[in-house]
Amino acid sequence: MNDQNVVLMLNGAIWLFFLYRLVRALQHRKITGPAPLQAWLLFLSCYLTAILIYEPLAAQVDRLFGGIPMAMLLRTIMMLLTAQFYFMALRRLHPLKISAATVFTVANPGVMLLCLILFVINTGSQLLTYTQLDALIKGIRDLAMSLWVVTIFAPITWQLWHLEQLRPMKIHRTLSLIFLAVFLVQTLGGLGLSVATLQQADSRSFFDTIDRISKYGCLLLLLALLFPYKWVLPLLYPRKLYTLFRLARLEQYMELRTYLNRPLVKVPVNLWRLEEIELAIYQKIIAILDMYSPLKAYNRTYNFKF
Repeated sequence: MNDQNVVLMLNGAIWLFFLYRLVRALQHRKITGPAPLQAWLLFLSCYLTAILIYEPLAAQVDRLFGGIPMAMLLRTIMMLLTAQFYFMALRRLHPLKISAATVFTVANPGVMLLCLILFVINTGSQLLTYTQLDALIKGIRDLAMSLWVVTIFAPITWQLWHLEQLRPMKIHRTLSLIFLAVFLVQTLGGLGLSVATLQQADSRSFFDTIDRISKYGCLLLLLALLFPYKWVLPLLYPRKLYTLFRLARLEQYMELRTYLNRPLVKVPVNLWRLEEIELAIYQKIIAILDMYSPLKAYNRTYNFKF
């Protein structure tokens, strides 16, 4: 199995999960406003960028346009659009400095326009060979993306990771940080590969290796970020059920010790559904905490050690 087959398999899994989530979102009518629509445009542009990594597909796209590096231009525009949508999403979650927001808002579309202008001019004049044009567009894109990751995306994602309290979102933020780190390696490797190609340097094979390996890492992490973790929640069922039984025993013990005349509302729990078990765990914890203060007062009065 060669490396392009690995890329194809990873892309197939990514698109499978994307279609699964899209169908679920349409079924539950979650694409009903500007924010959800913008999020799905972010996902779509990101996955279109990923599929163009598959070299046979990129070569086929180039052949349709007479050999010009159209696939590189499309991938560049998709990647910069992904950065634009991601930036807009981050602005909702975390305030940005006005200067950084202004620079990105102007510079990122400017980079897209620059790549498009270079592509059109060279297509008409052929000042550069197709290989050189491909390397030039790739170098401009990777330089811009490296700057955005270092100055905007990574710092904001790090602050969001630091502020996050929920464990599932903490894991998601951690994966996002790892993805940005691997993506930075990929863009720097791609930048070095572009410079080496334009200069016809001997270091091209070294940067090409970095570029390829980091692409695999980016695809794997993208797959991890997209993976529907509801599929693995049933593995937590035994532990959740054990926790519920322990809390139920503790609640009974504290009821006997507090002597509270409070109405007890027993909510029926379907033990075959993990969501209801988790809700019952929260209810048990609240009931135990409600009994803690009276039990403490009882202990001080009768010198009872709990």
